[in-house]
This record gives sequence, C-alpha cells and structure tokens, in this order.
Amino acid sequence: MLIKRIRFAGILTAVVCDGLCNQCWGINSRPKNTDGKNAPAYPGTYEGGQGKPIQKENRLNKWCIRESERAVLANVELNVLHEFEFPK
Repeated sequence: MLIKRIRFAGILTAVVCDGLCNQCWGINSRPKNTDGKNAPAYPGTYEGGQGKPIQKENRLNKWCIRESERAVLANVELNVLHEFEFPK
C-alpha cells in the first residue's frame, strides 16, 4: 500500500492506493468491457496538469485523486498522518 499526503483543492489530504498503476484505466477513460490487458500508460486524461503517473517516484498525484479507480482519498485536513494497518 502507498500513502502520500497531498494538497488537493486547497485541502491537505491523504491518498491511499495499492500502487498497481498498470491496472488503472482512469474513471473517465475506462472502457465498458476490458479484455484483461493492462491499462494504457497514457489514457489522455489530466487533473491540474498532471497525468497518470508513469514513474514510481511520481505516483499518487492529482490525477490519482480524480481519475484512479484504485485510490482512496481521505477528505479531511490532517496534521499528522498516522500509520495505517491493512489486512494481509
């Protein structure tokens, strides 16, 4: 699991994701039927000038918040990001 603090729409938030970007199509570009292949690297959608992250160091950006079907946004202002425990 990946967790990153990011400012989105003026609010400090936490984004949580499984990091499987190759399986993320993006909500607005996801086809109705997929044949099980990996999602495209460049789906053609952007948020705040940021596209789908291609490089690992760019993961969890504004595109992930708006488009990713694999990310979850904590929509509260956080001062400290606590460690989360995820089931294995």
